[in-house]
Amino acid sequence: PNNNTISAITALPAAITTGKVLQIQKATTTTELGQTSSSYGSYSGAAVTLTALSANSKFYCILHAVRIFNSSDANNDFSFTDGTNTSNLQRFYSGYAGGQAINPAATGIIYGSHSAGASVTVTPQFKTSAGTLTVGDNGATSTHYVMEIE
Repeated sequence: PNNNTISAITALPAAITTGKVLQIQKATTTTELGQTSSSYGSYSGAAVTLTALSANSKFYCILHAVRIFNSSDANNDFSFTDGTNTSNLQRFYSGYAGGQAINPAATGIIYGSHSAGASVTVTPQFKTSAGTLTVGDNGATSTHYVMEIE
């Protein structure tokens, strides 16, 4: 029998990709987005601008909004965009007479190629089927983190 322990492992096999975080950037905002449209509106106060370090990276986005809330019965969608590529769409339903909010974070991953050294702006975007979808809160701080992952 093989009695090697985990502490004896010094490297992973070449077939296992581990990836790495190349950088983390953030933006903070005390603004609020009031979205009433079924077309995407940008939460531009939370836009993060960074310089891409790799052409093959992905952007993992985390928006810690003070609130994301719709007081109406509606489907509410959000995603993240870099102006060319968009993350997976995510939806939450604000039930009868609203009253449902998501907290503390909205997340997504943007796949696509970028030129290393290029400036990229990543922006959260939201749309709703009814009512007013409120993201953030005037005067309270919301934070958007973007991790560039290889």
